Amino acid sequence: MLSQHGDRQYVLAALKAGASGYILKRALGSDLLGALRAVVRGETYLHPEVSAVLVEEVRCPDEPLTPREKEILRHIVDGETSRQIAASLALSVKTVEWHRNNLMSKLNVHNAAELVRVALQRGLVEDDG
Repeated sequence: MLSQHGDRQYVLAALKAGASGYILKRALGSDLLGALRAVVRGETYLHPEVSAVLVEEVRCPDEPLTPREKEILRHIVDGETSRQIAASLALSVKTVEWHRNNLMSKLNVHNAAELVRVALQRGLVEDDG
């Protein structure tokens, strides 16, 4: 598979569909030739950036998000503070913070910006922008 996309969902979909290799269009010509040779020999080839995506997948497998976590994540992606989310959903700020911490743990991120980036990359919420 030759693709411009190195995101998790594209890589996994290609591999599940039977791809023997995955290389990004930005790869060097010599890398492309090496990938083709590996696949012809019956080996699997993964571009280094793709390998990193899959290693992260193994290290941090997705835990399913609860409906409430998805709801709170949507509000976080929309840029709302914990206080705003709490008021909107009739929850305490501590409950929202608890859910936020669970989301960050499940998605293996350390701040709100990473949380939003990962949520959008993985398609956990719709990108309204």
